[in-house]
Amino acid sequence: MPIVRESGHFGKLVSLGGIVDETGRGRICDIRPQACGMTSVQILQDNPRRISALITNGDLYYAWVCLGDTAAPDSGTLLLQGGSYQIDENNPWTGAVTIYVNTGTDTICVTETSLP
Repeated sequence: MPIVRESGHFGKLVSLGGIVDETGRGRICDIRPQACGMTSVQILQDNPRRISALITNGDLYYAWVCLGDTAAPDSGTLLLQGGSYQIDENNPWTGAVTIYVNTGTDTICVTETSLP
């Protein structure tokens, strides 16, 4: 759901991919749980309109977050129980994001904010 005329923001929104919002329609926030387990799972697609993303591990297993099309054990960023990984202007990435959980299944919460 877009936030129209965000309070406190008077300029134009710009995505991490350099796309400038000319519509004034605010931003879209997509929040969803993603089940993962013993394989590489793409949790975010390429999105040049991405402003930020937050990936949170709330379950018991370790997970590896990889920027790109594939994730594997001991590669990328280790995400412990209760840990999170943030993509924003300090850690920009507009490409795909994949995750790998080392044992069993895990639920990862993915929140992506982008231009409409």
